Amino acid sequence: MGNLKISHGIKKRFKKINPKVVFIGALAVLYAGLWLYSNVAGGRTGNNVYKVFWPTVDALIWAVFAGAYIHAKFKSKVTGFLAWVGMLSYSVYLLHWPIMKALGENSVLIKTGLPDFYDALISVVIIILPVVLAVAYLSYKYIESPFLSLRKKY
Repeated sequence: MGNLKISHGIKKRFKKINPKVVFIGALAVLYAGLWLYSNVAGGRTGNNVYKVFWPTVDALIWAVFAGAYIHAKFKSKVTGFLAWVGMLSYSVYLLHWPIMKALGENSVLIKTGLPDFYDALISVVIIILPVVLAVAYLSYKYIESPFLSLRKKY
């Protein structure tokens, strides 16, 4: 009940703020947080006090991002694409790590001479994400979907 009360209070208080502005703001904060985590806090290998609080901050940023996206009611092909990725999400979850590991060990990633954060970002967008989505689609279509069709309707 408390969550409903808080949610209603937040909606009422921020009713005048355009959700698309909040969405863009959350995206900017997310990018800034990733940059901070990678460059200031030492990323994965660093030993910094920020790492203690990062999971909570990360979850809050994603919650604002998702909430703003839902309330913004975007009408575009992006929404359809995100729904398609959502359909594949379990396959993506299972397959992303082995695919990233295999691509990294076989030196398929992009090296631009920029800091590692940007090399990783470029590699993810250009190589890893398309490969993961393609393999996840095949996994969903030929493995997951046939098994889902066997379940009883409820």
